[in-house]
Parts: sequence; C-alpha cells; structure tokens
Amino acid sequence: MTDTVKLIVICAAALVALVAICLIVYFYRYKVKFYSNGGSKVRNARARKGESFVMPAPPVKKGYVFGGWFEDKALTRRLVATEMEKRRKVKVYAKWADEVSACAVAAPVGAKSKKVSKAEGGENADKKHKKLERGPGFVVYLTLILYSLIIILPFLIIIIVSLKTPKDAMATEFQLISPDGIFTGGYKEVFTYRARMKAALPTLVNSFLNTLMYIIPPTLLGLFTSSIAGYAFAKLRFKAKNVMYTALISTMMIPGIIMFAPTFAIFDKIGWVDTPYPLMIPGMFGAAACVFFMRQFYMGIPDSLVEAAKIDGAGYLRIFFTIMVPLSVPALIAQGILGFVGGYNDYFNPLVYLQSSQRYNLQVALRTFAGVYAKQPNAVMAGTIVALVPTLIIYFLAQNYFIDGIVTSGIKQ
Repeated sequence: MTDTVKLIVICAAALVALVAICLIVYFYRYKVKFYSNGGSKVRNARARKGESFVMPAPPVKKGYVFGGWFEDKALTRRLVATEMEKRRKVKVYAKWADEVSACAVAAPVGAKSKKVSKAEGGENADKKHKKLERGPGFVVYLTLILYSLIIILPFLIIIIVSLKTPKDAMATEFQLISPDGIFTGGYKEVFTYRARMKAALPTLVNSFLNTLMYIIPPTLLGLFTSSIAGYAFAKLRFKAKNVMYTALISTMMIPGIIMFAPTFAIFDKIGWVDTPYPLMIPGMFGAAACVFFMRQFYMGIPDSLVEAAKIDGAGYLRIFFTIMVPLSVPALIAQGILGFVGGYNDYFNPLVYLQSSQRYNLQVALRTFAGVYAKQPNAVMAGTIVALVPTLIIYFLAQNYFIDGIVTSGIKQ
C-alpha cells in the first residue's frame, strides 16, 4: 500500500469518525433537549391525552448576561445587575412564550380539562414543536464537517512535516509516516537559532517578546479609546455628532496602502524609522472599525439606564466605567482578540519600519528563519507551529466571550 493510499484511507477514517461523533451529538443533544426543556415531556404527554397544560414559570438565575454568568457583588452596580436581569428575562420568557403559543393550550384557572382537537393545535402543535426542536439537519452537519476537513488538513500536513527529518521532508513523494520515526530536531532549531552569535536569547524567542511589546500596549489603549469614542457617539448629545461619525466611518473605505507613502515620509522625517513607535503609537488612538463595533453594541443598552444613573448623580465617566464597561465585557474581549491577532500577524509594517534584526517581530524573524533553513522544511514548519500556538491558546480561552461579543453587537433591547 503506497503512502498516497494510506493518506486517503486515514482521511476517510477520520471523516467516518467525525460523522459518527456528529450523529451521536446530534441525537443526544436534541432528544435530551426535547424531553428536558422545562416540562416539554409533561406537556406533550398531556396533549396526547387531550388534557390542557399551563406552562410553568422558567427558572430564574441571577446575573445572566450575554451568554455568561456575572456575579454582581458591589451595591454600586445595582443598575447594571438590573439591566442584566432584564435582558435575561426578556430572552428566556420570549423563548417560553413561543413554546406556550405553539404547543400549550392555556385553560382558565379552576376550569375543567377538555380535549385538545387538531383545530385547537393539539397534534399539529406537538408536531410543530418537535420540528422546531429537531435542530439542524444531517446535511448541514456533513457540510460543516467537510468544510472543517478542508481547513484542518493543511495544518495536519504542517504538523506531519515538522516531525520529519530534513531528508524525508524534502522528498518529492509525500510520506505520511517517516521511515526514521518522529524527529523533533526542527523544534530544537526553532529554540536555538541565533541570527547573531552574541545574542542573549534565541532569535525567535526575542522576536516573540518584541511582538508582545509592540501589540499589547496599543491593543489595550486602542480598545479604551475606541470604546469611549463609541460610547460618546452612542449615548452623548453634541453638535455635529453624526457628521463626525460619518467622517470617521468613511475612513474605512480608504485602502491603507494609499496612505502608506505619506505616513512613511512623516515617520522618516521625525526619526521614527527603525524604532517600534510607528507600530505602537497609531494604534493607541483606536480604529474606526472598533469604534463602529462598540457604538453598535452601546446602542443596544437602553437610554433609561443612563438617565437613571444621571439622576443618581453619576457623571459621564462614572457611567462609562460602572455601567457601560461591565455590560460590554464580551464585546471588549472580542475586539481585543481581533486587535491582538491583527498585530500579531502583521508582516508588512514591521518589514518596512524595522531595519535592525534585534527589533524584528515574530513574523519578520520567521521569514528570516525560513530563508536560513530553506533546505530544512521540517524546521520551517516547526517554526510555523510554534508561532501559531499563542493565538490558538488565546482564542480557546476566550472563545465564549468572543462569540457572545460578536453575536450581541447591534441588538437593540
């Protein structure tokens, strides 16, 4: 059996395993959800017997906001807690109201039970409820699995090549399993390579620290300036607000490469070339896209909450830090992740502005590393994997906030 056939067999086996897991999760999730959705089993049983059933009140859990749980311990945050509880109740009761209208026949208090006919929504409503609870179909899951394989397969190839010897990695015919077994010499080269003999740290380690220094301060400060600007555009009233906001959003239509030449001329004139300042200072003033996103998020917060805080004597900054910021944590984390990943993957700007090798960021240093180890593809792939790990860790740790921040933006209450 050739290596190509082995690769096809392994991919087919992985596809079958994923389909099986998908089917198990599909049936388990939606069947359990149908029979455990706060009285669905009792409601359907009574509907089949011809009895009426009044939906019980949903359970109330304090502090639910934007898909996560938030413990409000400070008495000064009562307004925030009230808004969180209000949003949770609206979401939960809306869902239960849909179920009641679709599947339950309400009976007057003290009235006797009566038969539920098809005209009143007995069997048809039950079938409709089952259809609503069925969830996505098998075709949707199969399509998502195939798309996931298309995305994951190149990463699997990178991992396989990074664990080969240089000779096997450069072979014309792709080998799934190296005859010499697993070889970790490529990863050793990543953490021992030094562009300068007297360097205190390996080149890629030093460039990784440079990358963190270049992107963390502008990400945090830019997030603050963008969020407070979005708060001003969403909740404050001042002259020419709409004109200023339109002008700000219009800058998103201008390609960045058009502004590169004059920007480089300005930075060169003030002596910022070969320094990290061009990579850090502009980002500290925020971004138009982030301002737009945060404004849309703050528009979903009721104005009555802000007015109530003003009556209690809170100023604009206090309202922002004690009400807006706690309610917008998912959106802030989502924008922080996007800003961090964008700066982490930036290659063009560091390549232009940084001229000394000791100031290189990780992407430029990785390109230099790839040039030095051009005859060792395993080391180049190992460097790619090492550079990819930090962003994956950050995403997996904050994925719930990231998804909630994206989904809840622009939803008005």
